[in-house]
Amino acid sequence: MKRFAIIICATVLAAACTSPRIDIASIANADTRIDRVEPLSWWVGMETPLQLLVCGANISEYDVIAAGDGSVEVTGVHKADSPDYLFVDVKVSPRAEAGTYFLVFSRGEERFKFAYEIAARREGSRERESFTTADMIYLLMPDRFANGNPDNDTVEGLEDGLDRDNFFGRHGGDIAGIAAHLDYIADLGATAVWSTPLLFDNEKGGSYHGYACDDYYRIDPRYGTNDEYRRMVAEAHSKGLKVIMDVVPNHCGTHHWWFENSPFGDWIHRFDEYTPSNIAFSTNMDPNASQRDLMLQESGWFVPSMPDMNLDNPFLLQLLQAVGCVVDRVCRSRRSARRYLPVQREDADERVVCGRSPRISEHEYRRRVLDVVDSATRLLAGRQRQQGRIRLASAVDNGFPAARGCVQGDERG
Repeated sequence: MKRFAIIICATVLAAACTSPRIDIASIANADTRIDRVEPLSWWVGMETPLQLLVCGANISEYDVIAAGDGSVEVTGVHKADSPDYLFVDVKVSPRAEAGTYFLVFSRGEERFKFAYEIAARREGSRERESFTTADMIYLLMPDRFANGNPDNDTVEGLEDGLDRDNFFGRHGGDIAGIAAHLDYIADLGATAVWSTPLLFDNEKGGSYHGYACDDYYRIDPRYGTNDEYRRMVAEAHSKGLKVIMDVVPNHCGTHHWWFENSPFGDWIHRFDEYTPSNIAFSTNMDPNASQRDLMLQESGWFVPSMPDMNLDNPFLLQLLQAVGCVVDRVCRSRRSARRYLPVQREDADERVVCGRSPRISEHEYRRRVLDVVDSATRLLAGRQRQQGRIRLASAVDNGFPAARGCVQGDERG
C-alpha cells in the first residue's frame, strides 16, 4: 500500500512538472497584443540561459506557460517597473527538437498564444575559431566606402537621407558596395573585413556612423536588408574572408524602440541633466582614481543622442548577452565601447557567462580594465595589451530564423 502511494505521488509530481496539454489550435493568436519579443528566436542545444523580453500593453497582468510536451517550459516570470513588460525564463531541454513552440498568455478567461521558433544549430557551430592577431583586418565605414545601390540612399520615413555635401550627412555607401569590392579587399591580402555598425540608426544628424543603434536585430535599410547582409557574408566566406560585425552594448540611440518606455527606471544611466562621459580610460586602471571620475567614465553619455545603458541591471545584461551570443552568419563579432562596461564586483556571481566577469578585487578590476579574455580562444588583442585585456567575442555563424537573415546566430558554448 505504501509503495502504491509513493507511485501515485511520483506520478502527480511528474504531471505537475510537465507543461500542460493544450489544444493550441483553439487559442487565438497574440496579434497586436504583443509588440515585441527578444531574442527573436533561439536554438536547441544552447547552454546560454534563455530569457525572453516580452513587450505589450499591460502584458504584466498575464500569466505565461509554454504549451507542448515539456521539452520547452517556462521556469520563471519577472515583472518590470513598466506594466508593458515581462521577462520570461525559458528552459529548453536537451531532448527538445527544432520547431515552433507556443507561449500561452492568460488572464482570467482570456487566452492568446505567441509562436516562438527554436531552430536547429548548425553543425560545428561550437568549434569555429575567432579572428586572431594573425589576421590582417580591413576596416571600413560602410556609408563612406562604396555605393552599390543608389535606390536605398534615401528611405521614406527615416531621419537622414542622402546629403553628400554635408560632412556629417549620409553619403550613400551600403552593403551592395561592400559586396562589390570583396575581391579588391581579398587581393590586398586581407583575411577579414570589419565594418563599423550596420544596424539600424535613425538618429537625426550624424547617423552615418551607426553607433547609436535603434534596433539590434535589423540592418539599417539605407545599407540594405538582413538578407542582403547574409548574402554578403556568404560571398565573403567564399573568398576566404572572415566578417567581423560591430555591435555596441554600451549605449543605444534615443530612437531605440525601448527608449520612451523602458522596462525599468534604471535601464539607462540617468542624470538630472545631460552628463557626458569624461572618456578618462585611465580611471579603469588607476587604483587612486576619483570615484566620480570613474563613474563619469563608465556611466556618462557619449553624446545626447546616445544614452548610456546600465548593464548593472541584470535583465538588460541578459538581453544584451543574447544579442552578443547570436550574431548571424558572421564569422566573428566585435563589441564596441567594451572599456565603458562595468563588471560585477563584490557581489558578483562566480560564473563567467558570455562576457560576465568573475568576482575580482577593486584594484585587480582597475588594473586589468575588464576580465575579457575570450573564454574559448584565450586570445588577446595585441595592440591594446599595455592597457589591459579586451574581449574578442565568441565566433558565431548561424542563421537567425525568425528574422529571416537578421544579424543573429548562436554562441560557441
